Amino acid sequence: MLLLRNQKGTIDEQEANAYAAAKPNQAMENYNLVVTHGNGPQVGNIYLQILQDTNYRHA
Repeated sequence: MLLLRNQKGTIDEQEANAYAAAKPNQAMENYNLVVTHGNGPQVGNIYLQILQDTNYRHA
């Protein structure tokens, strides 16, 4: 999530934060910008939950 301190995490807040973060600046003038998204933290948390499950058996 794109949150600033004391924000609730609403869609409007996250959208405004994303636009502000993506606003071009002078340092970016000579570069092409690619924005990507990854689910690394979510996948890692799910994996840790699986490892803590006492009924889980690795195949």
